[in-house]
Amino acid sequence: MERFSRYEFAPWPDDALSAAVNALARPMVTRLEQRWTDSPALTVELSDMDAPEDGRPVVRLEWDSFQGQIFALEVFDEFYSGPYAHAYAWRPGTERRFLHEVVNFPNPWIEEILADNPAVGAFPPYGPPVASRPEPLFDNPSWPEPTGRYYRPEDQVSGGLDVVISWPDGEEPDLDALQAQAREMREQWEAELRSCPRYRHLFIASDSGMVEVLCAGLPTWTRVE
Repeated sequence: MERFSRYEFAPWPDDALSAAVNALARPMVTRLEQRWTDSPALTVELSDMDAPEDGRPVVRLEWDSFQGQIFALEVFDEFYSGPYAHAYAWRPGTERRFLHEVVNFPNPWIEEILADNPAVGAFPPYGPPVASRPEPLFDNPSWPEPTGRYYRPEDQVSGGLDVVISWPDGEEPDLDALQAQAREMREQWEAELRSCPRYRHLFIASDSGMVEVLCAGLPTWTRVE
């Protein structure tokens, strides 16, 4: 309950998906599948349980195993959804909403994970940390300072970008132009990374259960009739 009491629930950052789920009269989580060595890494389906069983509409969410990597996943039966209800659903004046993003930082769930795993001490467990316990930073002076939810202007962007550029057969490539094109693509890629949160803390509410996901990116989705 303590962690939920600190959550700042914001709308899911995909208006089209939110509208598709809100269009269901009574959305319920009817499928959850996680894969450790294959993609999609996580599949969640919400079905309209007020619709006739034959042809019941379903909204399917899928997290790619690379860009949407799952760091932590918790599932709550509806009878154990009290912390969410007290923190959001039962509060007067709250919007009827099934899909949320938790946006406050420091993030209470990340803090809880770090407190429970002092031997790891950083989130995520590789690359520049978003958050860290003080001990590993002291023991590893080469580690960069935690970035927070977004990269700061002075932070080095983690990862790389492979740029493949082709040109017509028989033509001599303009190396300066190709290098400038590759540099521009790298700058666009880095700007996009800096504009997005370094992680996503997502919450799905329904009458059957609640799904809480800490992941690297947003899922794709489809409506299945």
